[in-house]
Amino acid sequence: TATRAVLALAAVAITAFGASGDVRPARAQQRALELESLARSSAVVVEGVVERTTAFPTGPDGLPGIHTRVEVRVLRTLKGQRAEQLVVWVHGGQLGDQRRVVVGQAEFRSGEHVVLFAYETGHGLFPTGMGRGKWLVGSDGIARGRRETMGLAQLAVAVRTTGGTR
Repeated sequence: TATRAVLALAAVAITAFGASGDVRPARAQQRALELESLARSSAVVVEGVVERTTAFPTGPDGLPGIHTRVEVRVLRTLKGQRAEQLVVWVHGGQLGDQRRVVVGQAEFRSGEHVVLFAYETGHGLFPTGMGRGKWLVGSDGIARGRRETMGLAQLAVAVRTTGGTR
């Protein structure tokens, strides 16, 4: 009946948002779960500086379409094997007058200070969750992802405590 439907909807709302109706705790919990998923899905998480981006007509191992190779100088390894440099690939890029755009894909520029979440495909490393795998770090020490913002120190602790192993 209509009354049961309204009560069921109210129960769902209370469960999702809490009795106060405040959506902030639910959003914070959702963001924490998304960050945990991002960290757990990544073989490597590093803080670093983008040194170079180079577009190629194909990706690693001949993957079709324009791909961009991104070289990152590693400042700190948050998860995975330590290295001085990390190479990741992204689908898309600019090669001469040809441009391949992949909606949602991360884009990189030389000099950017980033936290990079990456997974292994068997063809190389790629940003985990495409654009979600790249967080820009500002001079203020704040890391800005596609969906959230947090202090770099806080992000590092979150990755180390929730990243688990792959």
